Amino acid sequence: MDLTLGPEETAVRDAIRGVLAERLPLARVRAVAQAEPGIDEALWREAGGLGWFGLGSPRRRAVRATARRRRCCSSSSSAAR
Repeated sequence: MDLTLGPEETAVRDAIRGVLAERLPLARVRAVAQAEPGIDEALWREAGGLGWFGLGSPRRRAVRATARRRRCCSSSSSAAR
């Protein structure tokens, strides 16, 4: 099984890393961990709004596959014109 990330997965990983590096430097992680409830609720809401929690869901994969097919079909039909 090939577990190498493709371009789309690499872009998602890099985007998430960027948000987390910006929003949760090590000092912030330590402060959040020591306070109640021990999580950054605003960051969790933002992550949910960005769709991070559904990235691995079958529905999400199906939606992405459909979008890829549409892009593929529309670009090939445009080229034929």
